[in-house]
Amino acid sequence: MTIKNDIYHVLDTETTGFDETVDKLVEFAYVKLEDGKIIDSFETLINPERDIPPEASAIHHLIDEDVKDAPFIGDIISDLRDNEEKFYNIVAHNAEFDYKFLKEYFPGANVICTYRLAMKLWPDLPKHTNQYLRYYFKLPCEEVKGLPAHRAKADAIVTSYLFMYELDELFKRSKDPESITVAKLIEFIEKPSLLKVCKFGKHKDKLWSEVPLDYLRWMLREMKDLDRDTEFTVRHYLGI
Repeated sequence: MTIKNDIYHVLDTETTGFDETVDKLVEFAYVKLEDGKIIDSFETLINPERDIPPEASAIHHLIDEDVKDAPFIGDIISDLRDNEEKFYNIVAHNAEFDYKFLKEYFPGANVICTYRLAMKLWPDLPKHTNQYLRYYFKLPCEEVKGLPAHRAKADAIVTSYLFMYELDELFKRSKDPESITVAKLIEFIEKPSLLKVCKFGKHKDKLWSEVPLDYLRWMLREMKDLDRDTEFTVRHYLGI
């Protein structure tokens, strides 16, 4: 038995926005994996009990009329629990975003981010979105055909194939693949990554190794919202 044989729920959500303190879910889907195969899937619209801003609709194309008669998220989760659906291992692309809307319903779950894992495995790729990786690695994703783009189920299917591909790659590189556990995988994923290219600001598209040291010092001093990877990279090139 290896972690490939475990059960995973690969999730995706659509929301009214990015702030979990005021925004709400409008769609929830998962693909269930076991032994490296898709064995089940689920999708539902969700009544967010608030309006959907046009900025959000422009991404997922859901409007208030679509979700006004949809169930509430609490009722959906209750039904899943009644059917004894256990969410022990949750997988998502940019899992930090999806899980912040769901953590109250799945407390204590193992959360695996395929986006961060892709950054670890292929740091030199220009992008790490699930759709870019889907086409870069020519993932099959036959089940996506006919599904609307930028919606929860389609994205969950793509992420499922990406996750299986990532596990295969991880096993190829490991000297002892059977020693890899979910806990060790999460520990590996969550460690900060050394970034190669700066993707914002006055030095956008420059190699981090070429960004002037005085600018790096300014970033640490003035930019209080640096993500962990950027801060790690800045400190690396400052030698601190």
